[in-house]
Amino acid sequence: IRGLKQEKLNLVKKINADKDDHVQLLEELKYEAARLQEVLSGRKVKSSLKVIDLKKIKGRLNWPLDGKVISSFGKKKSTRFDTYIFDNGIEINPKSSDHVKAVYAGDVVFAEYYKGYGNLIIVQHSRDLHSLYGHCKDFLKKPGDSINTGEEIAIAGDTGSTDGKSLYFEIRLHLKSQDPLEWLKKKR
Repeated sequence: IRGLKQEKLNLVKKINADKDDHVQLLEELKYEAARLQEVLSGRKVKSSLKVIDLKKIKGRLNWPLDGKVISSFGKKKSTRFDTYIFDNGIEINPKSSDHVKAVYAGDVVFAEYYKGYGNLIIVQHSRDLHSLYGHCKDFLKKPGDSINTGEEIAIAGDTGSTDGKSLYFEIRLHLKSQDPLEWLKKKR
């Protein structure tokens, strides 16, 4: 009985230590999300960016990568951390090509490693619209580059990913995360 009791005490101790680690990780991710908001809100808008009629492009953007959505937007229970999380974007597992394409024309405003996103490239399409592409293996564009719709900007990878090679994709309007599936063309 003493041995069984000690096993149970050790298990409880391990669970508490894991919980503390997960709480700390969650706090770090919240901090990094707030920093990302600062990065996005502090960017200067180039005069070359056109005003976009968002109603005309919502639901009509090309996919950044051909593949299967393996993680969806929104609130969900994390079985790994036994807590609720909110995904600000979607994760796409590449089907045939790892080449990531810009969903709309704009300017690259960020391209470097960012905690929680891995190698992250951000394209600013207008004053209020950004697309974010994370977990990239390599960048094909750098900050300051103007890009066209469909232009290759990165290679999908697994930096910052817990699911292997994938692309993490977000749309932000007025700095707020949007469900990317509402902006992308419907798959057939």
